[in-house]
Amino acid sequence: IDNKGNVIVPAIYDEVEEHLVYGFTHVKLKDKYGLVDAKGNIIAPPIYDGIGYFSEGLAYVVLNGKCGFIDTKGNMVVGAIYESARDFREGLAAVCINGKYGFIDKNGDLVIPAIYDGSFEDIDVPFFNNGLALVRLNGKWGYIDKNGTQYWED
Repeated sequence: IDNKGNVIVPAIYDEVEEHLVYGFTHVKLKDKYGLVDAKGNIIAPPIYDGIGYFSEGLAYVVLNGKCGFIDTKGNMVVGAIYESARDFREGLAAVCINGKYGFIDKNGDLVIPAIYDGSFEDIDVPFFNNGLALVRLNGKWGYIDKNGTQYWED
């Protein structure tokens, strides 16, 4: 309901997020998540196990236990094939393949190989900031740039 009392999102969902983020709100129906816009239009139907927030025009989704990305129109633009994923930062997103992290671009191309350690529980999953991402490999911490060049402390 908006501030004038008009129904924006019909009362058909089990849960509706209280606020809009980038013009969208999360909805939940029978333990599945979707997105509606500020006018109540369904952007992504409630078929997902989870949905992140939009970052750089894409949001991660969890479908059948795998992560992919949708655009602001609800189109799946990167297939749900990853064990986990992080938001896009500086054009790249960390994704987990066989327990290791690498980076994809917005086309879903793996541009930095999945060789790095990390876990969401430890908040060790890397992301880019000012052209570098903090990564862990074989117990050592270092940085990589967006070309995959590694920088390690001696």
